[in-house]
Amino acid sequence: MSLVSQYEMLENIHRKYCGGVEATVGVDLGTLSAVGVTDAVDIADAHEASVWMTASGVGTNVVMRVECSGDTEPASLAATTISFVHNASSVDNIEDSAGGFAGAGFASGQQITVTGSTSNDGTYTITDVNASTLFLSASDTLTDEAAGDAVTVEHAEDDWSNADELERDITITTDGIRSFVYPFGASTARLRVRFVSSSGGAPSVAVKVRSR
Repeated sequence: MSLVSQYEMLENIHRKYCGGVEATVGVDLGTLSAVGVTDAVDIADAHEASVWMTASGVGTNVVMRVECSGDTEPASLAATTISFVHNASSVDNIEDSAGGFAGAGFASGQQITVTGSTSNDGTYTITDVNASTLFLSASDTLTDEAAGDAVTVEHAEDDWSNADELERDITITTDGIRSFVYPFGASTARLRVRFVSSSGGAPSVAVKVRSR
């Protein structure tokens, strides 16, 4: 069955059993009345998401888009305990003597940006991580630098490049509630909804998501 057919089947089931009634549980992602995006919700441990869109003030139409990301929450660490190590025979490392990388959200494959250092500001790619060390790509080169500066290491931007081909435009032509079910695979971590365009009226669309 094609992905589009799966969408249509699941939407029909959702309409039958939810009856167009707004979700009483779930996460409110916010209300959009112009081009922009909602907050994002973490769906990394789920296999599908129900999305409710409650529209008012619709003129001719409003186009909304469900987007997903393979990234987790943006990661960041700011500290004076961060040092930089150049290794001639192996990959270079960014180290934190306080072990602050644990729980900060850093993961293999992320592109990170360093600011506040004396010699190593720039963009790098993580290949492995533990509590005290970020191991970088073989193509990344650091300059040896001791801790002391107020350095910030961050992975600030999600990659909203349509993980699992979830992205789909939804055209709303009347006020009311629309609900959808979206399946996704293991590589999807976060979901958000974008207000793409509108024609006529003074639209407002409230978005709620429940994942499972």
